[in-house]
Amino acid sequence: MEPSNPTGRLRAWLREAVGTVRDAVAEPPEAQLPSPVVGGEAAPAEVREALGAQALVGDGGLIACWQPVRAELDAAIDAFVAGRPVAVAVVGAAGSGREVLLDHAERRVRRADAGTLTTRIDAPPAGLLRSELEADLPDVSPRRQAVLVSGAHRAYRRRIGGFDDLQASLDLLSDTVDRILWVVEFDAVPWSFLDRVYQVSAHFSHVLEVPPLSVEDLHLALQRRLVALAGRARFVFPPPPDLPLEEHPSWANGGYAARLHLASRGNPQAAGELVWRHLQPTPAADAFSVHAPPALSLTDLGAVSPQHVIALELLLGHSALNPEDLAELLVLAPSEARSVLEGLVRMGLVQGDRHRGYAVDPVWRAPLVDHLQSKNLL
Repeated sequence: MEPSNPTGRLRAWLREAVGTVRDAVAEPPEAQLPSPVVGGEAAPAEVREALGAQALVGDGGLIACWQPVRAELDAAIDAFVAGRPVAVAVVGAAGSGREVLLDHAERRVRRADAGTLTTRIDAPPAGLLRSELEADLPDVSPRRQAVLVSGAHRAYRRRIGGFDDLQASLDLLSDTVDRILWVVEFDAVPWSFLDRVYQVSAHFSHVLEVPPLSVEDLHLALQRRLVALAGRARFVFPPPPDLPLEEHPSWANGGYAARLHLASRGNPQAAGELVWRHLQPTPAADAFSVHAPPALSLTDLGAVSPQHVIALELLLGHSALNPEDLAELLVLAPSEARSVLEGLVRMGLVQGDRHRGYAVDPVWRAPLVDHLQSKNLL
């Protein structure tokens, strides 16, 4: 018999979509997902920096799978210089390197028209209000103007009235697009929801999606970074024990990159984190073994309580949340929200604390997005 009350129907839907339903504030399950071992602390700090998302993709010019996106962005800027109204949304997963395309847009604008006045705005964690955005806009003048906004999704919160601030900013964009080139960057997860519910893409003449790196692009990007570190650190790639003997010779020149791509889903930030976490020092000075990352399986997620699953969905849609934020979004007591977040930390899916806020571990972002989308939960 179908439950007659809303709470019963919600729990029945979650039972079907997620799996075992537990009490709202149940203790997290004993079994933990395989969290990658952090082994990079022995490496110099410059190694960590060299493996960051922006370091891996550089200026994006050598990333082959990005060339169509860069070409479309260039064409949009040329259309603006030719006098047409242009507003571009750059959409990509966290850690995809989408901010690099804003850098490229800024350089391209200056090359295309040196007289264009360019303003770069980084939305704060609490979101960007229209009044703050207007204050940052350049004064109205005969000169061409370009405004590049990073982190625009931070203006939205999953609560009643939470779209109002973002809507006000989008209205400002629509009111000024005849005289200002807008290039606005969004995280792919909140963008998907915002476009489905509020049709945000209607405000933009171009929507550019940043693709994940291909195996070849990831391999070349990693090789460039390791070559740049030559003289300060050396790296060897021991084949994993389960690798067939005939594949050992090709492991360092392709096999490792394919395994890393599978684990990271082609996300530069996740790939860099996985390399760094699996660095192990060797007896030789300044030499490190780069071990293969594990397959990040989420087959055990069905045993996680619905509260944890919904919390993960909300964390993926926001840069970070503290217990008070999550308590408001889930209509829980702050102590209950803190218990949910700390449970996710113990599972290895989330990093942070109640002072700095909690965010999904970068190596688990793409697997979680894939899994929740497969359950129609994202």
